[in-house]
Amino acid sequence: MEPKHVILAVGILVACLSCEKNPAPTIISMNANPESVFPRDTLILTCEYTDEGSLSNHFEWLCPFGELYNPNYPTGTTFNWIAPSTPGQYYITLSLDDDENITKDSLLVTVLDTLGSFVDPRDNHEYKWVKIGQQIWMAENLAYLPSVNHPSMVSVEIPFLYVYSYSGIDPNEAKTRENYLLFGTLYNWAAAMTACPRDWHLPSDEEWKELELRLGMTLAEIGNYTEKYWRNTGEVGKKLKSDNLEFNGDNSSGFNALPAGGLSNENNFWNINMYVFFWSSSVGDSEVKGINRYLNNKGDGVGRLKYSRRYGFSVRCIKDE
Repeated sequence: MEPKHVILAVGILVACLSCEKNPAPTIISMNANPESVFPRDTLILTCEYTDEGSLSNHFEWLCPFGELYNPNYPTGTTFNWIAPSTPGQYYITLSLDDDENITKDSLLVTVLDTLGSFVDPRDNHEYKWVKIGQQIWMAENLAYLPSVNHPSMVSVEIPFLYVYSYSGIDPNEAKTRENYLLFGTLYNWAAAMTACPRDWHLPSDEEWKELELRLGMTLAEIGNYTEKYWRNTGEVGKKLKSDNLEFNGDNSSGFNALPAGGLSNENNFWNINMYVFFWSSSVGDSEVKGINRYLNNKGDGVGRLKYSRRYGFSVRCIKDE
């Protein structure tokens, strides 16, 4: 009888061993690229895992905010996440199921604010910025003023800087003037080309177009420069203009354009509290002209003209990509 007991014991042992659960899957890492995004931007979620006990795994990415999808990644190890509209920090959880075991882990991602500020290390001047679409713009005029020129000094090639209604040459004195404190510096085109701080640059004509398109101007009107220099579709000018100083804007874009006026080709300051002119880095159809944008207190559109590079205009810098 003893052999039968041995056989029975072995059988029970084998049966018990066969009933043991497979080891649970292990999530080695979870990553977000990039780790922080702006509202409604997309980041890519990836994971690495091991599972020695199963060939079948089911992935479920979970987040009560934003949108998760994987149109191009059927394995489930990579997903896209569209960030919600509200800035903050959000946990994204991965649930890995092998039909017998479930393993979970979470990843913290940050949705940044669309408004912020930075300090120009050249003079410690602090500037506000705003994100519009995929672009980050300064939300106030550049005020960098290492030197200042008399309005009678004009040039197409030599950089000159001005402060509205100031006729001296002392930059420290010029910085105390109300027009400087409110509207910043006026630059001829040569000065504007090198005025922006590190990691920022003077926007090109194409970058201005992208801004206009984002705010509602039609493609047909954006491209119509030879017949029509004033463009009204989308009320883009109204969205760009400040709602202060009777500039008749609503500043819904956060751009906060102010009526800074400019220095004309005749060496005169003109149009303060009525117009603002912004340089682009793009040249016109002449070697002495540069392409600009302008807004006024009477219209809701955006003008685009080619002015002599001698003029003194405001500068809005855009963040490098």
